[in-house]
Amino acid sequence: MEKAIVPKQVSQALDLHKLVWDKASSKTQALQFMALPFSEVKGTAAETLRKYAIKEPEKYMQAVLYGYEPRIEDKKDLANVIEIWVAKPYVDDERKDIEQFAGVITKHFQQQ
Repeated sequence: MEKAIVPKQVSQALDLHKLVWDKASSKTQALQFMALPFSEVKGTAAETLRKYAIKEPEKYMQAVLYGYEPRIEDKKDLANVIEIWVAKPYVDDERKDIEQFAGVITKHFQQQ
């Protein structure tokens, strides 16, 4: 399954909890994320994830299990994605990498 495209605030909240839980195994982290919507954990990030999990349970679980990317919401976000890509060395040849990047961007906008 593919990575989930989630709102930027959800992505940041997931990143924060992964940082806090970095010593836990990936299975333990997944269990913690699954329990979070029903827990008494306090905080802005926890509340963001709780609301998102209730509103979009399938996307939430997809993000937890398969990874996630923040939704590109404006030109600045898109510029940042392109800047990061341009700074990376080519994995294959230039043309193939460009096609793969175009596929990523196309898929991203189709999921929104």
